[in-house]
Amino acid sequence: MLLFLSAIFLYSSSPFMRTRYNFYVAVIAYAGFYLISRLNGQKWRVTGTYGWAGLAALSSGMYFFVGAADRVTTYLSGIVYIFFWAMAAQYLMDNYDKKRVLRFGMVNLMLLLVSVIVTIRVLTDYPLAARAINGRADGITEADVARYIAMGCGGFGFIYGCTIFSMALVTVIKAKCRSWKMRTFAISAYVLIFYMIFLAEFTTALLMAAIVFLICITAGKKRNYIPYLLIAMVALLIWAFSDDVLRFIYYLAQRLGVSYLEHKMGMLLEASIRQNSDGLARAKRYMESIEGILSSPLLGSGKAGGHSQVLDTFSTIGLFAIPYVAMLVNVFKDFAKRINKFHIMVFAGTILTLATLNPFVDSTIVSISFILTPIFLYCFVPQNKT
Repeated sequence: MLLFLSAIFLYSSSPFMRTRYNFYVAVIAYAGFYLISRLNGQKWRVTGTYGWAGLAALSSGMYFFVGAADRVTTYLSGIVYIFFWAMAAQYLMDNYDKKRVLRFGMVNLMLLLVSVIVTIRVLTDYPLAARAINGRADGITEADVARYIAMGCGGFGFIYGCTIFSMALVTVIKAKCRSWKMRTFAISAYVLIFYMIFLAEFTTALLMAAIVFLICITAGKKRNYIPYLLIAMVALLIWAFSDDVLRFIYYLAQRLGVSYLEHKMGMLLEASIRQNSDGLARAKRYMESIEGILSSPLLGSGKAGGHSQVLDTFSTIGLFAIPYVAMLVNVFKDFAKRINKFHIMVFAGTILTLATLNPFVDSTIVSISFILTPIFLYCFVPQNKT
């Protein structure tokens, strides 16, 4: 059963499967896994998440009512992905001891790292490859994109999925009960993932990874909110003056003669400047969704800006989007019964922030976020109960 689940995870998360991935094949695999596990007498914990997921699926009928039928499949796929992978993580916790759950996580992490290394290799030669895969790089042709995908380069979902997972690696690094071999492996894996995020030139992902790292690495000091306040202030300053920070590092590297850092900072600065116009377009899309919400808050406007999962859903189907958000909240409540609540808050905050700033329906980002991340948190920062 663990090999079967690993195969489904690999199919859903690997960039090499991008061109071969099929939603209906994935759903059949999900259903097959559930049925076989139940026939084997294994447990699936029924929680409030089931009810909210069902209501969220029923709410998809509103897409037809408001004239947005072309987007209903995308909406439903996001619900199916989140529900299955979150419940699969609970399944592992209910049916296997921590040692075997950790072994499952380590095997799949090593598979994930293969794709991380391949993505780094592609990004070293083609710095805009990850951005181009999602259609956000000037001067890149369709043939170039096809080549990047064929080479196994990860795109938006893979980069952001690894960004969310990076917090789990920080908990492994910080865990006192682990051997030096485990800690060394976790540090190496984290460095690889962070380097990939750096090369991908997704500013939001890089900033998010840095903030989550600082929060998790300083966790554990009771009633000491000063580090978190400082982190928040520094993050806001970096966000507000990101171009100035990049420009300072660029000139510093130039003066010190560090050519590689100078080259990378130059590319990041150029990408950041290009995003100024992209940022205006993104803000415009957010406003389109907000205007849609305000124009018809109850039944929805049928319109969406297309750049925020949460705002787009509320804009399209109004209050019928509540079950979708409630499903997400209940997933985190389920995890909070097994995982340290502080880390669950960071985990939930990261995902909800990302789902507000970006689309959140890609199978890659959902599978990495909702099974690999929680099982590592479960093994290294469990909820302590008498």
